[in-house]
Amino acid sequence: MLDQAGEDVYTDLKRFTDGESIEKYISDGTTIKSLLSNDDEIWQLFLYSGYLTKAKEQIEIDETSEYTNIYNLKIPNKEIRKYFWEYVFK
Repeated sequence: MLDQAGEDVYTDLKRFTDGESIEKYISDGTTIKSLLSNDDEIWQLFLYSGYLTKAKEQIEIDETSEYTNIYNLKIPNKEIRKYFWEYVFK
C-alpha cells in the first residue's frame, strides 16, 4: 500500500516519526477496495492494527456532521516510530 501512496501520506508519516500528532478522519468501516484506492484509508488501517493510537478526540465538532470521527493520531511508542523511520525513509 505504501508503494502506491501519494506524497501527502509520506509527508504525514514524516510528521508522525518526528513525534507530531495529526488529525485524521477515521471511517466506521472500510473495504479492501477503498483501502487500495484511497490514501486516507491507510490511517484507519494503521490505527486498527496498533501502529497509531488516538491521542485525543477532536473536541469541537458538529454532531450532525458526517465528520464526527476525527481523531488526533500519534505513533504510540519509540519502537514503532523507529520501525516507520527505517521502513519508510531509508
